[in-house]
Amino acid sequence: MLVAGLIAYLSSDAIDGWLYQRSRDGVLLPWPVLRIRHVERLWRLQAEQCGTSLSGELVNALTATYPKASGRDIKELMKLATRYAKAKQIALSEDVFGLCAQFRAID
Repeated sequence: MLVAGLIAYLSSDAIDGWLYQRSRDGVLLPWPVLRIRHVERLWRLQAEQCGTSLSGELVNALTATYPKASGRDIKELMKLATRYAKAKQIALSEDVFGLCAQFRAID
């Protein structure tokens, strides 16, 4: 059960299987917390959408590094990381994702 007073103080916490994040307007938006197999599949699908592929090791590392990432976080991080890697002419790696995650404020 959600408590209205409690929700007002949260910026990014999981409650009852949902992740609440503040939008740009200050409104709390609920995002379902995804299971590991769904998150791994989402990383691969987003990589395909961006025209690249990720190794199994990198997918496992990303899943472990960003366990609270929503689908939107994964999509935006993948877009930013692939653009950065193309511009710098380097391969996608944990370091590239870590640098890009700082700009997206993804933990």
